[in-house]
Amino acid sequence: MGLLFGLVRGGLRLLVTLAVACGTYLAVQLAVEFAADLQAPLADVAAAREQLVGLTTQLEEATRQRRELMRESLDLKQQLLKLETSRPPYFTDTFPYTQFGKRWQHEAKIAAFTAVNGRLAEVERQQQAASAQVDALRQQLRQTQQQIDESLATPLGRAAVVIQTHWQIGLLIGVGVLLLPGLMRFVWYFLLAPLATRAPPVRLLPVGDADQQVQFTCSAAVKRLSVTIPPQASLYARAACVKEYAVGASKRTEFMWNWSAPLISYAAGLWELTRVDGGPGGCDVSLWSGDDADRQLVLVDLQNHPGLVFRPRHLVGLIHQPGTLRLRRRWRLLSLHAWCTLQLRYILLEGTGQVVLWALGGVEAASPVAGDRCVTQSAVAGFDGRLQYSVRRNETFWPYLRGREPLFDDCFAGDASYLVAVAGGQGERHVGLDGWLDRMLGVVGKVLGF
Repeated sequence: MGLLFGLVRGGLRLLVTLAVACGTYLAVQLAVEFAADLQAPLADVAAAREQLVGLTTQLEEATRQRRELMRESLDLKQQLLKLETSRPPYFTDTFPYTQFGKRWQHEAKIAAFTAVNGRLAEVERQQQAASAQVDALRQQLRQTQQQIDESLATPLGRAAVVIQTHWQIGLLIGVGVLLLPGLMRFVWYFLLAPLATRAPPVRLLPVGDADQQVQFTCSAAVKRLSVTIPPQASLYARAACVKEYAVGASKRTEFMWNWSAPLISYAAGLWELTRVDGGPGGCDVSLWSGDDADRQLVLVDLQNHPGLVFRPRHLVGLIHQPGTLRLRRRWRLLSLHAWCTLQLRYILLEGTGQVVLWALGGVEAASPVAGDRCVTQSAVAGFDGRLQYSVRRNETFWPYLRGREPLFDDCFAGDASYLVAVAGGQGERHVGLDGWLDRMLGVVGKVLGF
């Protein structure tokens, strides 16, 4: 499982790196190739829409004029109809039985009204012209709309419309992505971190496991560490660190420290090792800090120790006789401190033997003084499992907001020791996409104790 996790991690990093590099190149080429073609539909649609707005305005004006002319024509027709229906008859039943004069006067009034208001025919002609103009504008409007639809029917047209329509939303999302980490840091610092500080501490080993014969010593940090392998004991170390050894020593590659527990061996960083056997008389081996001249090595001597928690990245090697050193794991799924650091499983090294650690500037042993002692998380190389372990909110908010300091510091309490890296840091870091993948996969590995 652990080896598979490492292979998947490396494969994903390689595939994503290749995909992003290829995708970036293709995106640049497509942008250069289709930039002009992408602008053409936008220009056509913009011009067509401007024309559509103008035609719509003209259509509204023509419709208004047509309505006014129709109203005026109707008024004239009603007035003329009223005059025509009110004509007096030529003959009456009363004396003098005729009213030709009155009838002629009324006809003269109708003629005068028609002459003075001779706009009726003109109004009807204007009404017909306005109707024809409205029909023409509607036809032109349909043609313009069809032109817009044809421009938007192409893939480039649709892409242009999507960009033009949604670029504001994309900008807001980008601003949100930039601001979200800061907002989350505010929430974690002022709301969640105080709750974790008040939670009960983690204790991996009961105090009753302490023994008078237990020894835990740490040597001074050096760049070149000479160790003596006792008779019938073996050294398991990183291949890059084994630089000098006795001629008669047996040296070979050990792919896994303990094949009966491959998962925990991988999680502890004990894989792809160089094994040097001391033989019946023992031998001396010199360990160097590899290609990094700033790393310094220390030798931690354990005697009947119930459990030492360590960071796998600081482990260089182990010296022990068969069966005297064992790896154990402890899960703490119900601890709020474990969830805050996302380290739900702790790996402990118990028994008798020697542990070689390295870090920038070396590793030093320290003990809690006057109660709790808090240490920056990146500086903790390991701690005695009998200590009470907890996290405490970092009281300097600005460095945490800037991403320069972690949210929590590790706190220890009890009668035991912990190991501190002098130049606390994460060691080798990857940047860019490789660093993003390391962080994403590192979260999963940290949960499992890798």
